[in-house]
Amino acid sequence: MMIAMTQIYVAHQNAGNLVVVAPPYNSLAGLFLGAGLVCWVAGAVLSLVLNGKESAMPRGFLWGVFPLLIALVIGAPFVYVGFLMARATNVAINADQNNLKVQQSLLSVPFETREYALNTVQKAVVGMGNSCVSLRAVMNDGASEQLIRCTDLTGYNEAADAINEFLQSHRERLAQSSR
Repeated sequence: MMIAMTQIYVAHQNAGNLVVVAPPYNSLAGLFLGAGLVCWVAGAVLSLVLNGKESAMPRGFLWGVFPLLIALVIGAPFVYVGFLMARATNVAINADQNNLKVQQSLLSVPFETREYALNTVQKAVVGMGNSCVSLRAVMNDGASEQLIRCTDLTGYNEAADAINEFLQSHRERLAQSSR
């Protein structure tokens, strides 16, 4: 089964575990990161060339650093957008450990992990924004926690349905085992 990289999908599911993945935009992230880094390298090379050249150009610290500063300013937005697009989210539900874990990673390096007790999660819903949707968990106290950030990925409804089915079957198993 081929999964489009612009779709949130269920990566693993069995009776005790469910993993939902919101993949990064790898190709676009690489393009933006590459463009930003090329700007930075070009600015550094130009600074070195201008500093090392014997010419009638004005000499001094500012003249040698100016191309690098311009390159950093031009390249920074590209690098920022590249990092935003390289962000992935995994939502893992483990019935045995009774938890729902949300782990975000940047360029495959985890940087934020949140955990919720499974018995405090009522259901998963799709939240609507101005031009995007997000996956949210509605807690028993009525609060709402963001599981997958607001993006233009597809598959939010399928992910919410899978989480809700898993939560329902988990509650049914708990009810049967307590009898």
